[in-house]
Amino acid sequence: MNKKIITLGIVLILMVLVATTSFAATGTVELDTDKKEVSVGDTFTITLKASSENGINGINAKYSYDKTKIELVSDKVLNSSNWSSLGGDSEITVICNSDQSIKSADLYSMTFKVKEGVSAGTSIKFETGEIFLDTDETTDSEVKVPAKSVEVKVKTGSGATGATTGTTKESTQTSTGTTKNEKTNTSTTKTNTATSNQTYASGTLPKTGINQEIIIGGIVITAIALIVFYNKKIKYSGVE
Repeated sequence: MNKKIITLGIVLILMVLVATTSFAATGTVELDTDKKEVSVGDTFTITLKASSENGINGINAKYSYDKTKIELVSDKVLNSSNWSSLGGDSEITVICNSDQSIKSADLYSMTFKVKEGVSAGTSIKFETGEIFLDTDETTDSEVKVPAKSVEVKVKTGSGATGATTGTTKESTQTSTGTTKNEKTNTSTTKTNTATSNQTYASGTLPKTGINQEIIIGGIVITAIALIVFYNKKIKYSGVE
């Protein structure tokens, strides 16, 4: 067999393998809040962001929060020209309605208000379940990310109720005027320390396939090894 024919055959096999190799979609999802600390009566906004080099087709996630501490004021998609919301109660579902491939975007925002009576030092947590990011890939388009969470903390001395060491003054309105009654509180402030008070929680979505560079590198190395092997075999056998 002619050496050139063998080399050409190996190159053709290499081209077919590269063309038919399927690569899984990848992407990232982030939760962000505009405030790290809040007071009773304050509002804060949580934003859901996503990015994928494969293009974003949609996203779905269920979420939860302590309704005794905060209340939902409003929620919306951040660009109605590109996105539509199909979510229900305690669920975010956003789909792309643009003809263009969008690789990174702020998708959805939710604004909450801190309720009266929440104790100073309380950490308020917003968390999602597993997040499903759908991309524009024709095959293996869905990427999964583990549950994410973000927290805000109620400031001490922000008007929130809570135990404090020392003397507090209570102003009591009566029909004849205002009287002031001082009483001593001997309890010690106990602050619930959150495991994390970061306002930014992000994670890289796991790849559901083998890295593209590894696959191509392996194919190329294999092809080179085959070419060298056949060249040596031809040389020692005297075939030209």
